[in-house]
Amino acid sequence: MAKFVFVVPPLTGHVNPTLSIGAALLERGHEVAWISLDKNLSAKLPVGGELLLIEYDQTDEEKRESENYLDIISKKVVYGIDSVKFLYEEVLIPLNRHCYNGIVKLLKLYQPDMVIGDHQLFAAAVAAKKMGLPYSTTVTAPAAIKIMDELPKVHEWEEKQVIALQKELGIDGDKALDCSDLLTLVLTSRYFFGEMDLPTNFQFTGPVLTERRISCEFDWETFHQSSKKKKFWSVSEQLSIMITKKHFSKKWLMLLKMKISRLLSFQIHSFRRMAAEFYGVSTSSTIGPSATFGRSCFSRRS
Repeated sequence: MAKFVFVVPPLTGHVNPTLSIGAALLERGHEVAWISLDKNLSAKLPVGGELLLIEYDQTDEEKRESENYLDIISKKVVYGIDSVKFLYEEVLIPLNRHCYNGIVKLLKLYQPDMVIGDHQLFAAAVAAKKMGLPYSTTVTAPAAIKIMDELPKVHEWEEKQVIALQKELGIDGDKALDCSDLLTLVLTSRYFFGEMDLPTNFQFTGPVLTERRISCEFDWETFHQSSKKKKFWSVSEQLSIMITKKHFSKKWLMLLKMKISRLLSFQIHSFRRMAAEFYGVSTSSTIGPSATFGRSCFSRRS
């Protein structure tokens, strides 16, 4: 049997699908672990799963810097393309830089046969490549793939940010590793994804729900008794699809982009809230923006 390790960011929507995939692997007799910053993830893992926690010792000064950083990213207001720039420059790149050495250490300890990294935690792919380990990718946000076709210049800029970090971490070359050439799992249905030709390394899993923890049961009885016509709406995917429709007015497009920006802001706020717990810092600070907070908070660890 083989050993698999998932490398996930501290974001619930990115973690949950991997729990179902991991549970299926465990049922087949494989060993499965999760590398994460979230110490509370162990309570959510399927039976037999193992948590490998990324941990660093922090001085009081570093904790204050972390507090400042988390306060800033939660208060910064950005829209449209600026949202993408903010996500990469102030969240994803610092997060990946921070996690990298911890990921390398845990991969050496666990010695997996396959690394399964999240598409936003591309430090996992860098670590796997440097160690000669095969890796695959999970994509929880199909818009991250559709942007290749719909906004190619934005995608090109995103890839440059990933490549720059790869070079900083010791991987030469001009190809981004955020999506695996071996296997990239798109965690949705082809029907929700829409029309776009993809290479054969991109595979759709369909709904991945078997390990989802339900805090309250849905009222299916009332749902089925209702005589009203049932409508199902996938918000993020429909927004992405509609933006590409040429018949929408500029005003309507602007409104849609603002809604997407707010969804992104919610994700960033979620990251800030969870990260605050990981670093053991308060979230009540009101310190203003700093040009260097991303580098100082999530500096490379030796």
